Amino acid sequence: DPDDIGRARAQTPGFDEDEELREQLSELDRTEDEWKSTDDIMADTLMSDTYSSRRSKMSRRSGDRIGDAGEFYRDDDRTPTSPYERGRRSGTGNSSDRSGRSNTSGRSSTLDRANASALADESMDSMEEGSGHKPPKKPCAKHRETDEIVRQVQKRLTGGRHDLASKTDISTDVSSDDDEKSTTGTRTWRILLIVILLIVLGATAAILYFWKIKDDALPASKDTLDPQNDAGDKGPLDEPLDDLVAASPSPSSMKATQAPTTIVTNPTLMPSEQRLGDRFSSEQRLGDSFFHLSGDAVYNPSTPQFEAIRWLEHDDLLSLNLDTLPEQTVHERYIATLLYFSMNGSNWDKSYGFLGQESVCEWQDETNGKGIVCSGNGTIEAILINENNLYGSLPLELKYLTRLKKLELRGNTIHGQIPEQFGDMSSLEEVDLRENQLHGTIPAGLFSLTKLRKLFLLRNSELGGSIPSSIDIATNLEMMSFQRCQLTGSLPETLGALTKLHFFTTLGNELTGTIPEGLTQLPRLEVLELSGNLFDGSIPNFARQPSLYFISLDDNLLSGTIPSTLGSLPGILFLDIRDNRLGGTIPPEIGSLPFLVSFYASNNQLVGSLPPFNGNRGMLQAIGIDNNQLSGSLNSFFNADGPTARLRSLEFDSNGFSGTIPDDISLFTSLNAVVFDFNDFEGSIPTQIGSMSMLEILAVKQNQLRGTLPEELGFLDNLVLMDLGGNSLMGTIPDTFSLLSSLAVLDLSSNQLTGEVHSVLGSLGDLDALRLNHNDLTGDLDPIFCARNLNSHPIVSFLADCGGANPEVICTCCSSCCSDDGGCTPS
Repeated sequence: DPDDIGRARAQTPGFDEDEELREQLSELDRTEDEWKSTDDIMADTLMSDTYSSRRSKMSRRSGDRIGDAGEFYRDDDRTPTSPYERGRRSGTGNSSDRSGRSNTSGRSSTLDRANASALADESMDSMEEGSGHKPPKKPCAKHRETDEIVRQVQKRLTGGRHDLASKTDISTDVSSDDDEKSTTGTRTWRILLIVILLIVLGATAAILYFWKIKDDALPASKDTLDPQNDAGDKGPLDEPLDDLVAASPSPSSMKATQAPTTIVTNPTLMPSEQRLGDRFSSEQRLGDSFFHLSGDAVYNPSTPQFEAIRWLEHDDLLSLNLDTLPEQTVHERYIATLLYFSMNGSNWDKSYGFLGQESVCEWQDETNGKGIVCSGNGTIEAILINENNLYGSLPLELKYLTRLKKLELRGNTIHGQIPEQFGDMSSLEEVDLRENQLHGTIPAGLFSLTKLRKLFLLRNSELGGSIPSSIDIATNLEMMSFQRCQLTGSLPETLGALTKLHFFTTLGNELTGTIPEGLTQLPRLEVLELSGNLFDGSIPNFARQPSLYFISLDDNLLSGTIPSTLGSLPGILFLDIRDNRLGGTIPPEIGSLPFLVSFYASNNQLVGSLPPFNGNRGMLQAIGIDNNQLSGSLNSFFNADGPTARLRSLEFDSNGFSGTIPDDISLFTSLNAVVFDFNDFEGSIPTQIGSMSMLEILAVKQNQLRGTLPEELGFLDNLVLMDLGGNSLMGTIPDTFSLLSSLAVLDLSSNQLTGEVHSVLGSLGDLDALRLNHNDLTGDLDPIFCARNLNSHPIVSFLADCGGANPEVICTCCSSCCSDDGGCTPS
């Protein structure tokens, strides 16, 4: 019974009904700022009805319970569903409306709520009476008592009329019949205006909503992606990426040609419309997200940057999610795609899995692991695409691969310059761009990479300029190669700071100046190749570099003598100083190098004799000292203690060596080339040469040899060239020469050979050159050689004494006919 409840509450110690009313009114006031301004009057009416009548009628109609704060509650869910809460869930809440709606505070706000409750009660009664509805039952005594207490509290707190009542001329005394009659019409008009206002607002919201759906469904245009068309607005890249993703501009603030930066998912959109909206958002966001990497190129349809973004937007099955993927992952996929389009990827010999739906870490050849190689944490650490028909210029965006360690693109057709920005790739350790068509200069930025260990730029024939003096910054450099470029200037002295350098080559450039002393201070240097340049001065002292095993200084303008300190390099294997202006003798220390494999000193001005190489331990394989002024006998070189085991090539031609050809030459069983042309050798050809089964070249032209042709020469099965012309050899051509099945060149010209040319020579089917001229040979050569010339392998250069008034031989297929009293005339 309400009366019993009232009496029980009144008897409760400390119970103050006035205080309870204040607290309830205060709670109602606190919830007031959660209502939107356009719903204010209706909300007050609803809430006053809630407080005064406990919303008995509405509860019965809706089946809901109503809380003291004016919020609807489901019987099975205590989640508030007030108009504002529902708006906040759908993302339409407006904090500015909430913060600026109420213009009262403190006591006056509380009194407004109390008076509004009374007005709402009166309004509800009036509307029911006017509409013909049966009036509600008379409230119980407890309710009348409670209403009377409310009015008394209002009077005590305000001393009279309420602010809201005074402004509207409506009395707060709900028992006054006259006031009720005078204000009924005013309240009715206000309610009608509120209803009309709500209808207008609803219609406006619906129009804006459907306009937004239509705008989102439009395809992206070029203007949408071009920030220059809206240069006055701040671009999305001016804000952090998180702010960009969270942004949700209202339709009224968007231009007709500008797409929203994000699409707020709306459950009313059809799936196709939602996907189109997502794609439109992706186009704008991808272009803008990569703007700081590529600049305006992302908006230019003629650039590979635009092509890469277009593929990512439309064709990439692994769609980039800018909201969830790490920035590094997004950037790497873009740059890998850009590399493909920059390097004419559609014409590659192998695709290496590029533009696949997998992660870029899977863009590689499974057979050799080349392509893109990633680290354990999924970031790109190597790009290895060699000899694959890459064509184009290196994209500057590679510099954003901050964890790239190895860039290997050799043997392609890459042109353009090496980007200076590569100096920003702080993790880079190896760069191999050899055998391309790069031009410009070597960027100094490359040498700011403190982790760089290997740099190979060889065989880029248009790469010029000088080697930057800042090379000393790259203190971890171990290998550098600039072979066959167009480098000029001198070598920087700062090379001496590269204490880890062990491989350095500049073969085939136009470098000038002297060899810097800094190169002789590199303790780990192993390979030094400075061939084919314009270096002058003398050979420096390399004695402090015990690891040095390869020295190539050929084809320069070096002068002076060969330093004996070279003999103090115990590990030297290859020493090439040919084609210079060196004088003096060959230091005997050279012959004592224990592991020397190749020694070339040709085309200099060396004098003296050839020292023995008895200290070589049999490692020597090639020695070339031709075109000098060396003299003396070779007996000290060809002996049992010499390098007999592995020596394969002797080039001693165009010197002044004299004496006989030593018989001990046959001890050098591995020789395949003996070249003694243009010396002063005399005596006969040693028959022991016939036992040198590996011999392919025997050239002793223009000496003073005498005697006959040894038959043993016919046992040289591998002989390809025999040049014995310009000597004083006598006798006939041995029949054993017919066994030389591999012979391609036979030159017996300008000797004193006699007799008839035997038909057995016709069996030499591989001859390309046969010179029998200026001898005393006779016979008809047509049956032996001319028929073969017509039907099988012709002899290209065929000279015989078939000319003059009295030809010694008959040869209609000779290329030139010679005579003893004149020269040779082409047939």
